[in-house]
Amino acid sequence: MEERKAEREQRAMEAEERRRELEITVAREQAERDARLRAEQVKLDHEIRLVELKARQAKPGDGEGVDGQTPSDPSGAGNLALQTKRFGEMMRHVLPKMPQESAELPQFLETVEKLYAMYEVPAEVQAKVLIPLLTAQAKSLVNQMTIDDMSKYDELKEFLLSAATDTFKK
Repeated sequence: MEERKAEREQRAMEAEERRRELEITVAREQAERDARLRAEQVKLDHEIRLVELKARQAKPGDGEGVDGQTPSDPSGAGNLALQTKRFGEMMRHVLPKMPQESAELPQFLETVEKLYAMYEVPAEVQAKVLIPLLTAQAKSLVNQMTIDDMSKYDELKEFLLSAATDTFKK
């Protein structure tokens, strides 16, 4: 009987020892996983900081071979759609509303040009940023232009000024 009791105690001690070893192994593995995750997080944070730094340093339109067309590079620099979105959102809060009176149009366009220069808005997106801010009447007139002319700020400006002059004469 004493022998059985001793065997049970021995098995219980062995089971307890295996349980402790297992706990130690699990804790060690968890610590290793946590360390790997922390290292991966540090690496990702570093990569994010590098990308943000490059984005702050890069000016839209920089880069070789940027011709205003939307390349397959989605980074933003040289990507016409992303540039239009970026500058459109920014300038929407800065540009004044287009006046209803055609006599005020030259001053409005002069202000727009100064703001474009101040915010370094690339020529490729200037007309695209301005069109959504036009009055309904001006948008109606602009729709008479070709797509190519409509996408050029100087052509858009001349068209609006000539249309305003025609309206002013009437």
